[in-house]
Formats: sequence, C-alpha cells, structure tokens
Amino acid sequence: MNSAYLFVTMILSFSHFVQFESLAFDKHLVFESGVVINELMASNQNAVTDPAGEFDDWIELFNNTNNDVDLSGHFLSDNPENLKKWEFPDETKIAKNGYLIVWADEDGDKDQEGLHANFKLAKAGEVLFLVSPDSIVIDQVIFGVQETDKSLARMPNGMGDFQIKNATFSFNNDDAVATNEIDDFSIKAFPNPTNDFINVQLSQSKGKAFPITISSNQGQLVFKSEINGFLRIDVREFPSGIYLGKINNTTFNIQINH
Repeated sequence: MNSAYLFVTMILSFSHFVQFESLAFDKHLVFESGVVINELMASNQNAVTDPAGEFDDWIELFNNTNNDVDLSGHFLSDNPENLKKWEFPDETKIAKNGYLIVWADEDGDKDQEGLHANFKLAKAGEVLFLVSPDSIVIDQVIFGVQETDKSLARMPNGMGDFQIKNATFSFNNDDAVATNEIDDFSIKAFPNPTNDFINVQLSQSKGKAFPITISSNQGQLVFKSEINGFLRIDVREFPSGIYLGKINNTTFNIQINH
C-alpha cells in the first residue's frame, strides 16, 4: 500500500479532519486538465435548491481552460479507500471557462434532472476528491466544520485557497455582492412556467443595478446580465427544463416548457 495513502487513512481514523498531510496527487495533471473543485456546500438549509426543489449539498467544478472538457469516466469521492465512489455519466462535459454542479444528496439517480452523487458531504468536515479514469487524484479538498448556508470557495476563482463565504453557485467566486447592500430583498419571476419570456421583478432595489444569472440544472451558465428593478428575458431558445436564477445571493427557479 502506498505510504502516503496509509498515512492519510490513519489520520482520518484518529482525528476529525484537522489539518494533515494530503493524499499524494498529480499536480501536473490538475494543471493540464484545468478542471478543479471550485466551491462546495456541506450544510444547505435555505441557500440553493436542486431541480426538484430540495436543499441538498452540492459541489461545483470549474473549467479553467478555453476548451470543453469531457468528464466521462471521472469520479468524485469522499472516501480515500474508494476513489471511484461516484462516476460521472457518459457524455458529461464541462464547458470552457464554465461551471458544473453535482448535487451530493446520496441519490445517485441518473433519472433525476442534473447530476446526483451517491454520497453527501459532512458538515463536520471531510475530504473530497476529483479522480481521473485511471484512478489518479487530480484535485482534492480537505475541509473542517462548515457553516450552514455558507459555501467553501476558491478565492481567486478557479485557482486560489478555499474560504468560507456566501455562495456564488455556478458563478465567479470573485464577483459576489454583499447581501447587506439591499434590504427587504424579494424577487418575482412570471409567468412561471413559461415558453417564451420570463419577467423578473426586483423589489426594494433602491435604484441599484445587480448582476442576474440563469444556470441550467447542471450548473452551466446560460444567461448573464444586470437588473435594476425589472428585466424581461427571452428564453425561447432555452431547452425545456428547470433553471436556477440568481440575483445577488438570492436564488429562484424558472421552469421552461416548450
């Protein structure tokens, strides 16, 4: 057995995810693949819902390259003794400079919308691996106790150290707007479901413009703009499905039926 692997296993057994030597992995492969674990949330009560409306743990990957990357045959795992715990389905791709969301809800159900891993994240802390088809760890995150409805995110986006912060689900971690910039914040999106246009109305904007994004149920960014009170969005070219809208750190679901 690899000595570095044995060392990590022993530490995991005798301490609860305090700082320790990490499992040896190929940093050169991380650089070449360009895909990293970029953000995660291990205690989601009111932050972001999955396409079924459930507040599940989630993992965000980011592609640092200018090319799409095929993740078929890659794995995510929270167990150093089973690096192939959950396999990405065939044809899973992450767009260039794009984001991909995996819901860590234990479902592992390929029939659900989006990607659903067969494990949850531990609020008390654990280790998370991104693994290549030939079992090489290409990225890993070791984290301690997490705050409810806060994420652990790389700062700067895609390459920096991890910090606990407000979630920037499927969005650049550097572009978060402080939630205290607006009070009594509420959003109306109508008609919902829709097949052509969605109207988004922002209450109490106080004359400020805020970034608005819409992401697919797999976490891919499909729309980005700014809103100052009201915005009408053309969704006629969007495929049918459930989408996640986000303004500041407030999220809302949009259902498109063609």
